[in-house]
Amino acid sequence: MGTLYTTTAVSGLEYHLDDCTQLFISKMNSILGPGKSSQVDIAAWLQYYTFDSLGSINFSQKLGFLETGSDVGGICHLDHEQMMYFAVV
Repeated sequence: MGTLYTTTAVSGLEYHLDDCTQLFISKMNSILGPGKSSQVDIAAWLQYYTFDSLGSINFSQKLGFLETGSDVGGICHLDHEQMMYFAVV
């Protein structure tokens, strides 16, 4: 398994993140662009970026978090609840 996470192997997957990064920046610019002032839950948006990035790498498609700007299918909520459970266990 160690060979899956070498610098060479991981850098070969970097191109999958380019589209997610561009979409993330585009969404942030639309919310916080020139002349705009809004509050942004950056933790939520970074989690959306993370899930879409992982979807892009693992399934060759984003999962829709960044496009919708929301918790698709309640996955983030479920993830949080599971982490709270596993922290205790």
